[in-house]
Amino acid sequence: MRLCQCLSELEKYDRREKALTEQLAGYERVLSDYAREVEAGQVSVLDYLTVLRNKIQTERDALLMRTNRQLVIAAYNYWNH
Repeated sequence: MRLCQCLSELEKYDRREKALTEQLAGYERVLSDYAREVEAGQVSVLDYLTVLRNKIQTERDALLMRTNRQLVIAAYNYWNH
């Protein structure tokens, strides 16, 4: 029972990691575009900083998710042995 629960959680973490990776790539593209637009005066620095803050929060979320995934792996190994 516990092993199945751990495997299910690992699948969820894998899907979430893929989504966060795609989201971070999107932030990189937006920040690149915003940097050019800020230089041209088309976008405010505040908008750029807002996107940057969101990207940093997403990176924190990804790190926390990876940590929790490692805890599930440890639990799986515990119940498997």
